Amino acid sequence: MRFQAIYLVYRWIIAIYFLAWNIATGVYSDSPKYFTFLTIWGFTTYNTFLLVAALSTMISYLSDYKEGEHKFSRKDDFTIKKLSGCCGYQDNKLSWYQMIHWFLFTIGNELAFVILLLFWTMLYRGGPVDRFSANVHLVNGLVAVIDFWVSGIPVNLLHFVYLMIYGMVYIVFTGIYFAVSNEVVYPVLDYENRIGTAIAVVLCTIFIILPLIHVLFFYGMYLAKSAIMRCCFKRRQLYEDEDYRPVDDKEVAHYGTG
Repeated sequence: MRFQAIYLVYRWIIAIYFLAWNIATGVYSDSPKYFTFLTIWGFTTYNTFLLVAALSTMISYLSDYKEGEHKFSRKDDFTIKKLSGCCGYQDNKLSWYQMIHWFLFTIGNELAFVILLLFWTMLYRGGPVDRFSANVHLVNGLVAVIDFWVSGIPVNLLHFVYLMIYGMVYIVFTGIYFAVSNEVVYPVLDYENRIGTAIAVVLCTIFIILPLIHVLFFYGMYLAKSAIMRCCFKRRQLYEDEDYRPVDDKEVAHYGTG
């Protein structure tokens, strides 16, 4: 129960921290195009995920406390069973808010990392970085990766489509914004003077970069984390349980979430 309480505090600390920076960047921004940037879309989405994760964890904690379960069942994440069915798993025991939690976990964490990657490789041109840009373009991406390892929410290989759909929605928005205001959001998305470059960037980002980040990076980290959890859980059983038996993936999914 103590560890569950610590985890709950951790979730609220990072949620409040990034919410404060999200509000601060909006208040102090002098850009008329502030809400058109992918950075702000992603940062706001990541903030939404953190708040939902904190609320989901709190609901689980209060539920355990009310039921008198003095152990860390980590129901803020998910008890899953076999591949297939809703969200890729059969016989899910997910509440509606946990489904939202899982969806935002995929979108929020991966978007934070995508923004970190795209900003520092395509948009940054050198020079000093203020505290607002550091939190929006760097800190949130690093925290997303760390939080991914702290949490035990599973990663479904096919969930890369969520990030692709998000990217498509944003591209449609930039097109509408350009048609209405005749202004480009980013130089690489100049649909009038650099249409060829814009199309190439859009296709490469949506159909190559986003799926690869999900499959190679986040799904790869999930497989590595699952292997580590399986190894640790087997070892713990070996030392604590006289009737030791091999542990299967279902048990790892249940006990290794967090």
